[in-house]
Formats: sequence, C-alpha cells, structure tokens
Amino acid sequence: MPGKVQCCCSKCGYYDDNGAFRGRKVSRQARAMHEKEDELRKARETTRDNMKESDTEDSDSEQSERAAGPSGSHFNAAEENCRREMTLITHMVAMLGAWLNLAGGGSQTTTGVILKGIAIILMTAFKIISTTLLKPLGLDIDIPLPHTPRDVRSTYNALSIEPTIIRTACCPKCFTLYPLRNDLPDHCPWKESRRAHKVCSASLTMQRRTKNGVVVVPRRQYSTQDFRSWLEFFLNRPGIEEMIAKSYVPPLLS
Repeated sequence: MPGKVQCCCSKCGYYDDNGAFRGRKVSRQARAMHEKEDELRKARETTRDNMKESDTEDSDSEQSERAAGPSGSHFNAAEENCRREMTLITHMVAMLGAWLNLAGGGSQTTTGVILKGIAIILMTAFKIISTTLLKPLGLDIDIPLPHTPRDVRSTYNALSIEPTIIRTACCPKCFTLYPLRNDLPDHCPWKESRRAHKVCSASLTMQRRTKNGVVVVPRRQYSTQDFRSWLEFFLNRPGIEEMIAKSYVPPLLS
C-alpha cells in the first residue's frame, strides 16, 4: 500500500493538545484533491469579496454623482438642447401671433394681449416644472424662459417678415419729399426753379400731444419699401425662378 502523508487542509487540519497545528494522514491523491478544493474555495471567496467592494464603490459613486448633480459635459449638452427647444417655442408663438393679426382678424392690441398671456403661462409652467420635478431630484436648475414676442412688431421681427420701410416727410401741397431728420424745416422751401421768387411755404410739421409731452411730427409722411429687401423677398417666393425663366421663352407661333 502506498504510504500516507500528512494533510493540513481545512478539513484535515487540527490543533493538538499542545497547540501545535497537525494534519491527518491521508493518501497523496486525497491530499492533492483537498488542496485543490481549498484553492477553489479561496478563489470563490476572493471573487465574492471583490464583487461586494465593487458594488459598494459603485453605490458610493452614484450617490456622490447624484448629490453633486449632473457633470459639466452632460449639463452643457442638456442646456444646449433646452435652448434649441426654446427657440422652437419662440418661433411657434410668433407664428401664432402673426396668424392672429393677419388672418384671424385680431387687432394689434388684441394680439399683444394674447402674446403677453402666453408668455405668463409659459413662465408659470416652467416654474412649476422646475420646482416640483427637477429640484426634488436634486437638480437645482431653473429652466430658461423663451424670449417670446410681446407685440405684433416683435412678432414680425422674429419671423423676419417685417419689410424695410423708408419713411420721408411729404409736403401736403407740392408733394416734395424730405428726409426725416432733426433739421426738417417747418415750411416747405420748394420753388419751381432757382430763379423763381414764389416759395411753396406749406407747413411741414405739426405738434402732437403724447404721454411724454408735446412733440413735433411731420404733417404728412410718404413711405416706400426698400427695393433691395423687396427684391430679396420677391426672389424667395416659391416657384419664382421657373416663372422668370418662362418669361424669357418666346410664345410659339401658331
């Protein structure tokens, strides 16, 4: 029979009465098997401990990130997306205001009141979302409000449909045009010729009472649209290029 050897594995090892660690006598094959079992047990315990430490570190990192809020890159991306969406809201409100004034029959005063009401509703809604949804999640973020138009003029400016108008003072008698400047004469100095003695002398200005007091304004104005801006608007109309091309085609002779 093969000789037995001492096995000091976790199963066979023990302490004698004198406190010395000893092992039972087993075959070499059994000792080798016991050693492999101990190695596998230690490997499993080590893996389990590492997994527990990893879970603890992940939990701590998640808690710290949650307490610290979103990272800089994520916050910047979210802020950029938010601003882009706010631009869309501004455009939608401007479209609604333009439709109310142009097609819906709303006056400038009525359209302005509705636009201001929409602005107040949006401000209240975003404030409620920031207070009830974001701050309970640890995100101390105030949603930026969209710059919505508050009157008809700002609505047209937001949509880039406000025409470029050139306003001039017009003589009510001879219809001579004068630039609107501070040195606008009180009476029209127009003459039929340089040698003529008779001057038009029609009054060009008048006084108007306003909330800020009495101001001097032209008696009559003449407004024209800037030709360059009109030409840009004209050439941007759908199908205009085809129509211009057709205008150069001579008609077919019958």
